[in-house]
Amino acid sequence: MTNKILVIGLIFTLCMGALGVGFALWSDTLTIAGTINTAKVSLEFTECTSTDPPGSDDPGYTKDVASCQCVLGDSDSDGDNDMLWVIIDNAYPCYRCDFDITVRNNGTMPVEITDVIVNAPDPTAIELEGEGFWGSAGLVGTELDPDETVRTSFWLHTLQQAAQGAVYDFSIQIEAAQYNGECGSGGCEDNIPPTVQVLYPDEYLHLHFGDTLDIQWIATDPNHDDSELIIDLYFSADNGDPGTFFPLPIDTNGDGLTDDVAMGLPNTGLYSWVIPEDNSLRSSTCVIRAVATDPCGATGQDDSHVFCPKERSIVFETSGDES
Repeated sequence: MTNKILVIGLIFTLCMGALGVGFALWSDTLTIAGTINTAKVSLEFTECTSTDPPGSDDPGYTKDVASCQCVLGDSDSDGDNDMLWVIIDNAYPCYRCDFDITVRNNGTMPVEITDVIVNAPDPTAIELEGEGFWGSAGLVGTELDPDETVRTSFWLHTLQQAAQGAVYDFSIQIEAAQYNGECGSGGCEDNIPPTVQVLYPDEYLHLHFGDTLDIQWIATDPNHDDSELIIDLYFSADNGDPGTFFPLPIDTNGDGLTDDVAMGLPNTGLYSWVIPEDNSLRSSTCVIRAVATDPCGATGQDDSHVFCPKERSIVFETSGDES
């Protein structure tokens, strides 16, 4: 009966082929498409006030002789007030004017003010001071989240040596960069990878599903703050041999079953791993690997001691019996 069916099928195929009828190959295609939108670093002045605007008495006096004002401006026509013009008119010896300004992060990522560059006027004629700018309590090192502001101040004091009818120019530049800085002194190409040392497990252990293992490590970064490192944990059931590591399975729901992996952890130095009921974890030669990744993408890694004694054929088991 089987032979007859094969013959009939063959005759049917040959007949259909003779009639010009073929068999179609059905197919389909899946496509992944994506877009990456990068962040924008941008600061602007949002407010500036002076202690002697036009039409008011000079500070400390009852006469309106001099005046000082500040005007916000957009030097590159991009909608940001990136310029602040300070104008002091009819100044005289001992005249002083203070300015209070507000700087806002109008970009889309956190920034850090990295430098304040002061091109001062003739110091024998004009005193320019401002602890809020460049002193020990200055702006340098200030971090601003998007839409966050910081206020600061400076003042100008006309000295006795100032010449009559003279013009004195000055400028102050405020520089900022992305909050995590550069990746090494020359960029990511000069970045030094982080270092990692797994501290525990460092001995043979006999563990069961549901037990808690405190995985401990030290990870340091010569280019960045250690807190910026991201930690990924991996597991090998084959003595850490190449190609045997996979992301460490974890149980986040408390039901004993694997539902996530220990990836993207903060660099706290400790992860308490509650061992889920996962047969991929059954082994007599278990190894944990910790991988640290810095903001430039460079990585460092280290492996734990083999912490499942080789003489045990099943280490992770639902009961306390050994085999």
